[in-house]
Amino acid sequence: MIVGQLADKPVLCYGVKTFRETTVYVMEIYAKKASVPAPSSKSASIAWLKPYGTPFYVPRDCTGVTLLKNMVALATDHSIAVINPAIPSAERKSVSVPDFINLDPQSIALKSRCQANIPIGIVRASQDELMVLFDTFGCYVTKHGVPARNSQFVRWETKISSFVSRHPHVLLFSENWIEVRHAPSGRFVEVIEGKDIKHLQIAQPNAGALLVTMKGETDNETGMAEKLTELVETRPLGESSTAADSQWTEWNEWDM
Repeated sequence: MIVGQLADKPVLCYGVKTFRETTVYVMEIYAKKASVPAPSSKSASIAWLKPYGTPFYVPRDCTGVTLLKNMVALATDHSIAVINPAIPSAERKSVSVPDFINLDPQSIALKSRCQANIPIGIVRASQDELMVLFDTFGCYVTKHGVPARNSQFVRWETKISSFVSRHPHVLLFSENWIEVRHAPSGRFVEVIEGKDIKHLQIAQPNAGALLVTMKGETDNETGMAEKLTELVETRPLGESSTAADSQWTEWNEWDM
């Protein structure tokens, strides 16, 4: 289950797994006044859900979900399926990313690597490229899902199980490490060490406070302690993010 936005609307996305496939539902979250007056003098509202588009189906094993601007990206089997749930099911098309339409030697090698690893998700890399994340590496694709940069890839330091995007950085989570990479270049930035690290999604996965839990140092009769930590980006003094961020104001429907 994941909470975020599609087409500037707050949504909840979840899947129901059966023996052969996973049915994915997207629900729009909207506020509705409570029928029973609240104890306080202020009027109360309750969050309600209504279908956003129609359900769709993916292979049974779905390892991750990313909400783009208008589309849902699902990590399935050996690639990412990108689907627009607002389009009627009879007209809907799924785009597979990476899309290996050109089978040159470099693309064949990358395709074999993708098939041997687990897809995790997708993040924005630049105005014209996305970065597809697998458990052991990442590769770049164009806005149309075709491999870019001569089908080269970036190898992670450890095998990851989840990620968080904080453009221009992507944080890669494994059990005992958080690996920070510069998404446009793939450059290694830093690593944060811990034990049994888990990311806590508070609201939108790519905005707001970035909270993680990790195993604490106290272990007594009450149990093992857990440490709650907020990760905050730091910058050199005098450096401004305004100019660097302005180039991302224009993007197509795959925007993060």
